Amino acid sequence: FYGMLEGDCPECWGQFIQPGISAGRLFTSGPGSYILEDYNVWNNHGSIVETCRSIPWIDGFQFFSYGSWRDRNYWSSAGNSFFNWKSKIRPTPGNSQPPAISPSLILTPIDSLTHDLTVVPSDPSQNAWFILYRSTGEELDPDQAEIVDIHFTKEPFTIRSVFQTTQDSIMLYGVTQADRFWNETALSSIVVASTVPIPDKPNLYRNYPNPFNGTTTIPYSVSYPAQIKIDVSTLLGQHMVTLVDHAAIPGYHHIQWNGKNEDGLESSSGIYLVQMKMGSNVIKSRKLCLIK
Repeated sequence: FYGMLEGDCPECWGQFIQPGISAGRLFTSGPGSYILEDYNVWNNHGSIVETCRSIPWIDGFQFFSYGSWRDRNYWSSAGNSFFNWKSKIRPTPGNSQPPAISPSLILTPIDSLTHDLTVVPSDPSQNAWFILYRSTGEELDPDQAEIVDIHFTKEPFTIRSVFQTTQDSIMLYGVTQADRFWNETALSSIVVASTVPIPDKPNLYRNYPNPFNGTTTIPYSVSYPAQIKIDVSTLLGQHMVTLVDHAAIPGYHHIQWNGKNEDGLESSSGIYLVQMKMGSNVIKSRKLCLIK
């Protein structure tokens, strides 16, 4: 099947549909289930689907109605194996633009492991697609995050989510709204679910040890997802090194400074300033004492 699509070029489908691919059109493939039944290789469905997913221009799969699906309980087994994760259709170029206003997302804790996520459409007068995303990383990128739910509605709706472990964990959620061509709005405001206490406000704490000779630990806390930057400079404002410069999730964190500048050179003994910023806002500055 892969050979017919891509592997047996120049006699493959990929050779003849390049104009459509270049135009950004959607393409689906349809594995012939009846052939797998006839040759007694029904269980090859999974490997065929996974191989098709490796072809860049395959966007999805098309299906015909086969009696063998009923006999083999295809939809149940496929839905719990190679089709068990949610996916969205990529936007097609040249079609309508997405709504300008993102939907709203509200998180309501139910207990220590359970929380409800309520999506509120920006325009309640017309139906639209809503895509709810989740990430356990330090940021939520719709192109990389897990899709929790895809809903078609104009009414607010609620999805219940449960932590699968009692271990310390944080999950970020966001939602977009998409039109009929799957053009998405910008991500909504991110909400955070956590099994650990979230700080009330961001802070930069006293380093330890202080004074120090060698390495010191600098604790800091984040109360909401944000871009964090932590710099060390001299008291005269000369920049020494950037210790943190990335998106951070809510919680308590720490970073170490080894007394070296960005070129890897040892700093001389003295008083230095460590400063934490969230965006353009200075959260806190503290003095470090380096002794050689």
